[in-house]
Amino acid sequence: MAIDIAIVGAGIAGSMLAIACQKANLNYRVYESGPKIWQHGSGIGFQPNAISAIKAIEPQLAVALEKFYSQQPDQKADILYTHGQDGDKWKAFEDIMVLHTDGVKTIARSDIMDCMLQFISEERFHFNKHLTSLEEVGDKVKIHFKDGTTAEHDIVIGTDGVHSHTRQWICNDEDSIPRFTGKVVHRTVIKADDCRDVVGNDPGALRTFVGYHGHILLIPINHSTEYSVTCFGSREQWTDDRHWQIAATDVDLAKDYRTWDPRLQKMLDKAGQTDVWAIFDLPYVTRFARGGVAVSGDAAHASSPFQGNGAAIAFEDACILATLLAHASNVREAKVALQVYDGVRRPRAQKQIQTALETGLTMEFEHHMALDNLEAFKRRMSSTNKWLWSFDAAKEMKRALDIMDTRLA
Repeated sequence: MAIDIAIVGAGIAGSMLAIACQKANLNYRVYESGPKIWQHGSGIGFQPNAISAIKAIEPQLAVALEKFYSQQPDQKADILYTHGQDGDKWKAFEDIMVLHTDGVKTIARSDIMDCMLQFISEERFHFNKHLTSLEEVGDKVKIHFKDGTTAEHDIVIGTDGVHSHTRQWICNDEDSIPRFTGKVVHRTVIKADDCRDVVGNDPGALRTFVGYHGHILLIPINHSTEYSVTCFGSREQWTDDRHWQIAATDVDLAKDYRTWDPRLQKMLDKAGQTDVWAIFDLPYVTRFARGGVAVSGDAAHASSPFQGNGAAIAFEDACILATLLAHASNVREAKVALQVYDGVRRPRAQKQIQTALETGLTMEFEHHMALDNLEAFKRRMSSTNKWLWSFDAAKEMKRALDIMDTRLA
């Protein structure tokens, strides 16, 4: 019996899950709330665990992505940590450390989506389908959309983002409410020529300028002709839980970084107006699945971006989910697959949420175990990603299948 699957949301997480389902010969449909797939956004760094998951899901996608990376196939994108402002013990632009990443690749979000869409059949997509509620009808899950239509499927996977209606149906408790991290972000793209005084002689490297209560990340994109520039700052509170974005002006950005090095301020002058986004995460979600419904990506484990692993964890989800669902021979077994997915994925995803925020606090000299201690800073930054990068897709897929077989025995 073929399991009928609905994927709600066609962002990076939903699209990767669709590719995984298609590769596994699963029957699926993708419902997207917008009129088309959103293909804009900032740059992303694919760390080794992301690349491992992509190769396991669809090796040809891994090959297709190679031509869009800003690094050559044999080039390693190291991360350079540098002081962005004067401190009591250092001067701006003094280097702190180089983190050797063992294979990080940087790419524009639009290029990722362009590549992924080549591997998904167009007829799988249904647009302008905004989920409003779910209900169980016998062995089926009925999806209600804002336009008044409905759809019934055996399994529903919500990849509908941090505001997920799917997650609310699964959990329906305070632990499923996103938490403000105390951090905000400006995002922009700046031409490489306007970043020369900042990036130095290694255009393929990721540069992170750290300072008190903020840091600036530069990711090379479009073959290092541009930089995705992300500026992080701090706020004591965010009072509007319904609106996480506020319109800003170039004056706001200049104000936030007025104490930083003039070379960085000159670069940021090229950014113009950038909106301010509040950063929320989901550290305490009690479960990722209930009955025939599950969540993946930001809908399950939205994280602060300080480890650059949000997309990677979603790719890992897709790898495990498709493997488990392909192993199910009926709806009952598919529901067991979702419970196994929850048990396998939730601990790792929630640990990443915790360590991501700790990484951000370290880079902004707010973590109680680092503060102005540069040796402690180096130790924490050297170790923070190692457990993430060691993800072995084949090993995790086998582990998940072994657990499922035990449950079904």
